[in-house]
Order: sequence, then C-alpha cells, then structure tokens
Amino acid sequence: MRIATLVLFLLHSVWLGAGTFPGPDSSGVLLPHSTLIPLKLSNSLQSENLQEGDIINLLVVHDVVVGEGKVVISANAKATGKVTRLRKRGVYGRPALIEIEPASVRTVDGKIIQISGEKRVFKGKSRQGLAWAISILPPVVGLVFLSPYLLPVAAAGLLIKGGKASAGNSSLLEAYTLSNVRVKA
Repeated sequence: MRIATLVLFLLHSVWLGAGTFPGPDSSGVLLPHSTLIPLKLSNSLQSENLQEGDIINLLVVHDVVVGEGKVVISANAKATGKVTRLRKRGVYGRPALIEIEPASVRTVDGKIIQISGEKRVFKGKSRQGLAWAISILPPVVGLVFLSPYLLPVAAAGLLIKGGKASAGNSSLLEAYTLSNVRVKA
C-alpha cells in the first residue's frame, strides 16, 4: 500500500511538473505588492470644471526602483486617478470640495497596473462664519430695538457662497501597488 501511494505521488508530481517548469509570467523583475509610487497632478484642477467620477491625469514623481537597481516605473510615467467626491460651492458660505484617488499607472514595459492610495481632499475657503453672522446679527439687533426692517436681512446669508476648490499641478499623492507584478525592466 505504501509503495502504491509513493508511486502515485511521484506520477502525480511528474504530471504536474513538480514546479520545475517556469510559468508564463516568470521573466522580468518582481514589483512587490504595496510598493510606494509617488504621484503628482499633471495639470491644475478646478471644482467648477469637474464631475464626480471624472478620470484625471497624474505623473510619477521619480523612478520606482526594485531589486538590484531595476527601474520598473519611470519618472514622469503616466498614471490616472479618479474624482471620488465633488461638492460645488454653496450658499451660507459652504466651500467647494474635490476628493481624488489614484487608480492606475504604466510600467516601463507598457503594462497598466491598478494602484490605490490615500484619497486627497482639496477644499475651497469657507465663508460660513461670515454668512451666519450676517444672517443672525441684524434680526437680533432688529428685535432688540424693535425694528422690523432688519428681519429680512436674515436671508442675506443665502447670497454668500463659499470658495472654489482647486488643486495645483504640484499637488502630491501617495499610491501603492495592489498586487505583485512582473515587469520586464
């Protein structure tokens, strides 16, 4: 019985190749999971010109090197990101907001790999304090001095909008590879 089990195991190992044959993706350099990829915006962003879900262009800040000095992602390589949240500027001084997240990057051999990283938020200037002060103070003064003419001023806060959100092309993001990838460097 032991001999039959041993023979069956050996035949099974030979049939599967016993790990001696290289796989289809064993050439090249391994770009490990969670490798840091520093990115920057390739052009400026304005909250007025974007929609949630828009794809934005990013660039790699410097070479990503692994192993024995092999460059797997070159500086200025193209990458993409996605607008994951967008809020237009609003009444009562509410500021605009842009949130972006890295999505993919191109390696030196032309592969496009999926990446993830910090969600970066860019906010406009808040003017909420001013808007609420303008909306509350005149009616309170009107009530104290029994002047009904100041009560309609409470709606003045509706006229004050928050600041636009923008991101300059030097804005940095950190991204990481999501899986191990073989790159022909």
